[in-house]
Amino acid sequence: MESTRKLAAIMFTDIQGYTALMQTDEAKALEMRNRHREVFQRLHKEFNGTILQYYGDGTLSVFDSAIDAAQCGVEMQKELQTEPKVPLRIGIHTGDILYSETEAVGDGVNVASRVESVAVPGSVMISEKVYDYIKNQKEIPVQSMGSFNFKNVEKPLEVYALGLEGLVVPNPDTLSGKFVKHDPKGKTASSKNDSKKYTLPILIGGLLLAAIAAVWALGGFGSGESENGVFTTIKVKDENGNTIERQIVRASQQKKIYLVEFDNESGDEDAEWLAAAIPFALEMDWDQDPYMK
Repeated sequence: MESTRKLAAIMFTDIQGYTALMQTDEAKALEMRNRHREVFQRLHKEFNGTILQYYGDGTLSVFDSAIDAAQCGVEMQKELQTEPKVPLRIGIHTGDILYSETEAVGDGVNVASRVESVAVPGSVMISEKVYDYIKNQKEIPVQSMGSFNFKNVEKPLEVYALGLEGLVVPNPDTLSGKFVKHDPKGKTASSKNDSKKYTLPILIGGLLLAAIAAVWALGGFGSGESENGVFTTIKVKDENGNTIERQIVRASQQKKIYLVEFDNESGDEDAEWLAAAIPFALEMDWDQDPYMK
């Protein structure tokens, strides 16, 4: 499988809450995913995007133009905000990648995934590099969410939300994910759901072991546990700036897993994407699970 290096706009998407919905209403979850893919495929064709991978409820795609990628993301969200709604998160970054017909690898891909992790349903988040390409496009207003120190990203990165009518622009103070909010004065503030972390080293050698780990991690939280023992209440700002109470899982009730990338020992080059895609898909799902660190 021949690969070439190119500069591209990289888009990640995923459906928030898809895994939990699959456990309670499989038919509805599949209907939601199918609608997402139909809209995704149609609009990528319209805006000259190249679809590389589907992984569960998520996607990876690339564009030659950052403006095309942003406009595609906007139209996707506008359409998916109508009934039946799909709670889609979108992140876009521009970077140098190693690219083939079925995969894209490189630091740009990692950064794009981190930008997507900050998104909320109905929003389109872009990195500062994408912003540099679209800032002179007056029909695409943006709002800064601040600078973030992302996991496995060397330098602080400013993230923006596209602010067109019909899209969700979150309150920067309520964002959560695998980051530390960067303060240019030298101070940092952890994300709202970030507490002191310890990791349990669990070597996951294949998809079966990963599935077993997920079942183990999500088990043991029976409905008989008292609310005070599992949850704690915090106050946060919603998208409109109103103070609301929100229940979060206590740190002591969360499971911790350390996920490593897989090795492709088969020698089959076409299987290389699995080595990267499976851990990434698991990580994205676990990011949304309140019991998982």
